[in-house]
Amino acid sequence: MHAPRKIFLLGTAVYALFSYGGIRSPDCEVTFRTAEALAFQGTPGVSRPLERWPTFDGFREGHDGRLYSVFGPAESYALSLFLPLAEAINRTGWYEAIPERIPVSHYAGQGIRTILEGRRPADMRPHALRLLMAPFNVVVSALVATIFFLLAQTLTGRETGAWYATIAFAFASLAFPYSGTFFNEPLTILFVMLSLLLLVRNDCGMEPWGRRRRTSLLGAGFFLGLAVATHVTAMLFAPFLFLYALAPDLKPRFRLSRRLAAGGACFASGMCVIGVLLAYYNYVRFGSILESGRTLSFAHYGAEMIVWPWHGLNYLLVSGGKGLVWYCPVILAGLLAWRTFHRRHAFLAKILVAAIVFRVLFFASVFWRCGFCLGPRYLLPVIPLLLLPIAFSVEELVEKRRYAHLNALLVMLVLCTAQQLFFALGEPFSFLHFIRESFQKQDFNIFYNDEIFMSWSFSPAIYLLEGLRGPFLLRGIPLGNYALWALCAILATVPLCVWHARNLKMWQSRPGSRIN
Repeated sequence: MHAPRKIFLLGTAVYALFSYGGIRSPDCEVTFRTAEALAFQGTPGVSRPLERWPTFDGFREGHDGRLYSVFGPAESYALSLFLPLAEAINRTGWYEAIPERIPVSHYAGQGIRTILEGRRPADMRPHALRLLMAPFNVVVSALVATIFFLLAQTLTGRETGAWYATIAFAFASLAFPYSGTFFNEPLTILFVMLSLLLLVRNDCGMEPWGRRRRTSLLGAGFFLGLAVATHVTAMLFAPFLFLYALAPDLKPRFRLSRRLAAGGACFASGMCVIGVLLAYYNYVRFGSILESGRTLSFAHYGAEMIVWPWHGLNYLLVSGGKGLVWYCPVILAGLLAWRTFHRRHAFLAKILVAAIVFRVLFFASVFWRCGFCLGPRYLLPVIPLLLLPIAFSVEELVEKRRYAHLNALLVMLVLCTAQQLFFALGEPFSFLHFIRESFQKQDFNIFYNDEIFMSWSFSPAIYLLEGLRGPFLLRGIPLGNYALWALCAILATVPLCVWHARNLKMWQSRPGSRIN
């Protein structure tokens, strides 16, 4: 079996096992209801707000009086393709035989209120429908891991390092717990990775100048456009990927300006195809091609959304509720390997550094809170970029026979995978709601000074498993959360160590020379 197929099947199986099986965020509920309206009414307009949060700013009133999502439409349109089948299955009433097994979606009716009160909704039909659609992000996340592997393999020219980097991304980073949600970050990352893969193929000379290369650049721009249509902040990658699209033509002197113009035009044209569709989508909803609803949301919050970057960096990188360093420490392995990556692909390394720093600084100034979620959600798209260098580091360590360093990397992967299992087993959304409710009864505003996002006193990174269990397939296991986490960590560690030991044995048995 080919490596990409193995990764896809393994990712699908693991992500499905740890999926919540429902919708836990109001953002995701808005995306889902837009998909329902598209599938069954032929319009993205929704007629009713969220029952538990009627003033939620994820909806904005359009010029026709309907409510429209301010989030990118791509995921809603993708979900709408599968909703008719899910609804047909739901009409059979299959869920009535096992109502207690159906996970409660937090914003379907009074879902979150029933969870907080320890009871179940009377009507499980909408929750069952969301359960049937839960495999969407599972499959998308498995595809992201597969594309990440292909990207690492293309850059290194080998599979060994790509396997280690992919394991780090797929199971030892925040990509793992987010695979069980309906957030649109996984789909956004998928499109960004596809765009980058096509650009890397061009830079590595796999597409000679001509029709094939122009088509590849057009496709790269098209996929980045789809990423923007999924989450508008993917636009932050656009100037950097556009510059990288020109990379092969910055080298030869022959007909330089002509090739630069043609390559740039192809990439930009791919983005413009989606841009025109988004402009029309905005016009239909709000009567303006430039109004996506986001500006209305920004006006609603005003200056309180903006902080100084150095203040926001504290939130995003090291705070108890959002710190990237604590919620995804495997990025440290990628940072340590960056010099090796830079030696092999200097221009790409510089482009990615610029893209990562720009996105981090942007969200350190604006939208850093990103609501109730696990860690710094808006930084998820930079995680695969930070982990790519691991593939180069592994290849170099194997070539230099530095097996102690490889064993150290294995230890880090084991520990980080155990941490992400901790996050995937817990249920961060209800956990944060329980905290909010408990302090509200004591007449204390947990949002004062962003206490709920900053404090270590009730950080999900430490106390998450003291709340409810997340994966609906694992709820019937008669073990406490911590005992089940220990069991899962052992079950993950054993095959990982066996696989690594086999690799070591193979490397040690083959002849090779050190690189000085």
